[in-house]
Amino acid sequence: MLIPRDERGVALIVSLLITLVVAMIGVAVAVSARGGERVATAFGNQQRSFEAAVAGLEDAREQLRLARYNSALTVANYSSLLTTAANGGTLVNSASLSNFGATTGFSNATSNTPFLASTALDSAAYQVFLTNAARNGESVTSTTDSDDVVTLTSFGSGPNSVGFSAVQGVYSVDPNVTPPLLPGLLTMPGPDVTIDLPNGNASSMDGDDGSSPPKCYATIAVSTTTARNTVQAAMSRPNNYSTCSPGGTGMASVDNFISGANPYHDPATNTPVLQTGSTSLTSVSYLNDLVAEITAVADYVGTDTGSINLGTWNGSTCTSPKTVVITGNFNMGGNTNGCGILVVTGTLTMNGTPGYHGGMYVIGTGAVVRKGGGNGVINCGGMLIANTTSPARFPGLVGKASYTINGGGNSSFEASCGGGMTGELLKFSKPLKRTSFQQIR
Repeated sequence: MLIPRDERGVALIVSLLITLVVAMIGVAVAVSARGGERVATAFGNQQRSFEAAVAGLEDAREQLRLARYNSALTVANYSSLLTTAANGGTLVNSASLSNFGATTGFSNATSNTPFLASTALDSAAYQVFLTNAARNGESVTSTTDSDDVVTLTSFGSGPNSVGFSAVQGVYSVDPNVTPPLLPGLLTMPGPDVTIDLPNGNASSMDGDDGSSPPKCYATIAVSTTTARNTVQAAMSRPNNYSTCSPGGTGMASVDNFISGANPYHDPATNTPVLQTGSTSLTSVSYLNDLVAEITAVADYVGTDTGSINLGTWNGSTCTSPKTVVITGNFNMGGNTNGCGILVVTGTLTMNGTPGYHGGMYVIGTGAVVRKGGGNGVINCGGMLIANTTSPARFPGLVGKASYTINGGGNSSFEASCGGGMTGELLKFSKPLKRTSFQQIR
């Protein structure tokens, strides 16, 4: 059948219109897809800039802790770091983002010296500035710090400077995470102790911290007369235990650290010869709270994996302290040489020649076994052994702790930290607590 000429013309026009519509839809889809891709890329870059800024805060917090730790006992605040940040001028007023100008994760638009200069994180980057905190009467622009509270402002930039974020936190030395300064090199609270001391003539304990004038610690500090008698009876080599005056050598270096009325109802009122320890060291609730507080800010919390970073000790200085909490038993063997804070809730077994520099808290099972003696050194904080899982018949008080050495060797406990530093150095390894956080861009 023949199609009229007019109808053939209409069909051609309709076909062309349909083709045009399809083509336009295709273009629209392509444009939309391209736009979506650009949006996704921009969102991804923005997210990476935020992640970089947050990473900068965490890096700076750890660097603040290390700076304080490595200053030993000479610096009690962050004034020197704030002065460095001011760079001969005034600290930037970190209360307003605009005061940082066009600063990004890659570039510095202020006259201040960044606490952490531009640091690459994959293809992103962060840069962190240190200022004071408007707390306790201090100004954010003041270079004088007397309360250990500071502000960190971190700038993050995404790949190729696409994406920008800024975050800010206020940090302080956590007053709740204050490991107790122990009254002895080895502190064992409880009604009595189970103890087997080394029989090697080279193994030793020295409670003289080497400072001037010296601070004298007991070699072994206990909380009852009964426990002191048990320790003294276990000293097969009494001349290997010594401290400075008013202590002495051998049995005279062992002390009951409880002053006044004894929580375990010792019949006589005691006056410590050396360092007085807090009665809280006999409290199950206090010690459990201490473990929980340290756990909340620890670098590692978990079981013994056989390859845990316990901190870096270079022979005289702890260059990278670590706070480690082992939930359960821990086998510390070989040539392990850590530093910082170590908490073990199970039995701590030390094999071979391990050493540690800082505070060791065996709280829970309250048992330590040293095998072979070796030549490991424990100093800069001492060891606390407390049995909170089998409490004494006195409500709320710790039970009998255990310390056993199998073998001799020339292992030692020392109050000195090598460079004239004392066990009080431990307080400088406390983690910083973040008291506030905000995203300001």
